[in-house]
Amino acid sequence: LGLGRVDALDLSPDAARCARGNAKLNACDMQVDLCDVAEFDTGVAYDIVVANMVTDVITRRVEDLARLMRDGGTMIASGISTGSAAIAADCFARHGYESREMLYWRGWTGFLLERPRRA
Repeated sequence: LGLGRVDALDLSPDAARCARGNAKLNACDMQVDLCDVAEFDTGVAYDIVVANMVTDVITRRVEDLARLMRDGGTMIASGISTGSAAIAADCFARHGYESREMLYWRGWTGFLLERPRRA
């Protein structure tokens, strides 16, 4: 779809294997690492970061996710239960993310967030 570099990571070997298979099926050149986001470092500041993590994990790792993003970058955060959406929204706001949109589906919430440009 015109994207440049795509890197992915997961803690689960099964999820990483599935991601590699999906990348191959979709002819996507994607590196998939088996690690925690706190350990992930390619030296790249990404335009888009997608994080599908439950609320307590994403709130613990929000600074690690921010470290991966360029100023003005976008994060799509999902895997957040609707009952915990306010907790996640508060965490994102405290860490300087601007919420652009929230979507709800079958008990889950997704956020479209922007990391403001620094002066």
